[in-house]
Amino acid sequence: MAYTLDEKLFTKIKDICLKAYDMNLTDPIELIQTIWDCQDFPMHCPEHHVLVPAVLLTVYRTLRNDSRAVLEESLQIAETRGRNLLPGFCGYYGACGAGIGGGLFLAILTDTTPLSVKTWGMANKLTSICLESISESGGPRCCKRVSYLTIEKTLPFVREQLGLDIQFSSNIQCSNHERNNECLRAACPYYEENHNG
Repeated sequence: MAYTLDEKLFTKIKDICLKAYDMNLTDPIELIQTIWDCQDFPMHCPEHHVLVPAVLLTVYRTLRNDSRAVLEESLQIAETRGRNLLPGFCGYYGACGAGIGGGLFLAILTDTTPLSVKTWGMANKLTSICLESISESGGPRCCKRVSYLTIEKTLPFVREQLGLDIQFSSNIQCSNHERNNECLRAACPYYEENHNG
């Protein structure tokens, strides 16, 4: 069954990221949850392949005091590249698009190309770290879980490789389980009830 990308979701992602930049919001978990809380943002969708790098780029550019124009350009690149990751990539191709989003984020930041030397390896390394964490969480798919995992694995890598310490909500609680028929529930580290008492 063919999936048509929702152009309104891409606009929403970009608009909220730019607003977060204007408000100096630097917690990636808070930012991604703000976007998810928007009406009509699906539980599962390939737009997450753009969402994850967009959130990471927004927080990074904000903390580095990069210009809004630089962020806008980065967000456009993330959207262009993220659109190339097909729906169902996690299952049909064996590589979660949100996890790939970690490497996509780093590749954009470092202007990595197929001919880059040091940063080519860095971007691939980060992608492998994200995908390993996602693989260990097991299936079936959950776009929210893999997004959280990617962010959590990306931030220490950014601190170590780029020297930027990005703080985030460490007690992540996902409240989307009622929307997810395939939710792992108590087997998910972000399952809300695991954090209540």
